[in-house]
Amino acid sequence: MEKRFFEVQETPTLSILDCRGDFSVNGWSKSAVRVRAEVEQLEIRQEGNTFMVTCGSDLRIDAPVDSCLQVRTLGGDARFKCIQGEISLDEVGGDLLLGQVGNARIKQAGGDLSARNVDGDLIVQKVVGDMSVRSVSGRLEVEYVGRDLGARILMGDARAGDVQGDLRLQSAFSDGKEYSFKARGDIVARVPSSTNADFTLRSGRNRIRIKADLLDRKDGDDEITGRLGDGGATVLLDAGRDMILAASDSGWGQDWSGVQVGAIGAEFGAEFSTLAEDIASQVGAHMAEMSLQLEDKLANIEVDVGRLDERAERVARRAQKQLERAATRLQRRAEREADKARRHAAKGRWKTASRPGRAASPEPAADPVTDKERLTILNMVAEAKISVEEAESLLDALKGNATPNSQSR
Repeated sequence: MEKRFFEVQETPTLSILDCRGDFSVNGWSKSAVRVRAEVEQLEIRQEGNTFMVTCGSDLRIDAPVDSCLQVRTLGGDARFKCIQGEISLDEVGGDLLLGQVGNARIKQAGGDLSARNVDGDLIVQKVVGDMSVRSVSGRLEVEYVGRDLGARILMGDARAGDVQGDLRLQSAFSDGKEYSFKARGDIVARVPSSTNADFTLRSGRNRIRIKADLLDRKDGDDEITGRLGDGGATVLLDAGRDMILAASDSGWGQDWSGVQVGAIGAEFGAEFSTLAEDIASQVGAHMAEMSLQLEDKLANIEVDVGRLDERAERVARRAQKQLERAATRLQRRAEREADKARRHAAKGRWKTASRPGRAASPEPAADPVTDKERLTILNMVAEAKISVEEAESLLDALKGNATPNSQSR
């Protein structure tokens, strides 16, 4: 892998014309740009502080935190971290991860999009897969999401025009701001009990459950309007299926696993469970964080590749592949647990729906391993306190299915 180093005196602009592989850019404190890729597939043209890059393989760049990025086409997955300059991205073929960035404009993400700690506006035209957003200080505007959308901690105006799946919203609302979300599936919105906002709630099935003291409430044919507190923000929630609006302070600021939605009620005729989605979302976040930590450590190690003998380089590559395989194994294990939770939830819904007019069947016995316990184990793996094998043994032991070998460890 080739490594090129360019010193800069002013804020650089990185123009990525085409990258056929995975792309990663990380902000650092040095007044320099470092580019790493396969030399025979890398072309860099510099004009002042503007760098125009074309790459036929994976591409990794370290640049000053205030760098600006103009990206046309990325063929694989992409990660932007600690970049406070303007980010403009036309198309990424795979998943997109944004972490600790400034203003960002995204035209299309071919996979999933995850954005955390956006210190500015986040404008997105199209996400083919799922989208997850946490902590946006500026305006959030999303035109289209092909699957589900999860949004937390929105401090500016926010709008999602067309979410094909479900919407999970957990946020306070700022005075004078407007929030508008439309999803073809279900909507679950959780807000603090101190919220001051005017609500318009719509459901395609006319099935809305409100767990809040909604003042000046008016029930129309296809919508419910009302106010929490003194008003101030304007909130429109439009669900194609069912909706829950809950105002509570208990467990506020925790992950989705702290949201106890419970049974919606007789008018829904079935239970509404989000546990499986919560587990899968949190596992994905932990895996992404583990990946970020690994890449950060590798980026901070200054190694003259030319001085490594062939044997040492092979060992380094094998070690990294083993770590990647271990993380993949753990993620698959967690996904299997999430699938099991989904099946339990579906079984409960079928039993309730198949017996109209009768009392609901007792809820299935709780999973012996809680999502909190799973996340604790994932954290221990991320902090290198235990191995993946030990994590699997812990999960088996908590479920009472530990093998003799795992018990003896």
